[in-house]
Amino acid sequence: MDIPKAPKHLSKEAQRLWGEIIEECDGLDDSQLWLLRGWCEVFDRKEEIRQAINREGVSVVDRWGQTKPNPLLAEEKGCHASMRAYFKHLNLDLDAD
Repeated sequence: MDIPKAPKHLSKEAQRLWGEIIEECDGLDDSQLWLLRGWCEVFDRKEEIRQAINREGVSVVDRWGQTKPNPLLAEEKGCHASMRAYFKHLNLDLDAD
């Protein structure tokens, strides 16, 4: 099977996942490739957010000196929800994310 190349702007890890998913699905049509591209972009965003959370910590101090949850935690949660939605539309196994 000829696997379409992953978009170049994706990380190496997302490009690897692109190929694995297409291979496991025995190919995807154009609309599914579009959804997979979106999933990979959200995957990359989630990884960037996770790295920032790892640097900054899960809590931050606001301008009044109060400790509060890092706002990036909500962004990370949103990425997970988006990834599940993409997988649902692609009819893929949700246990994979």
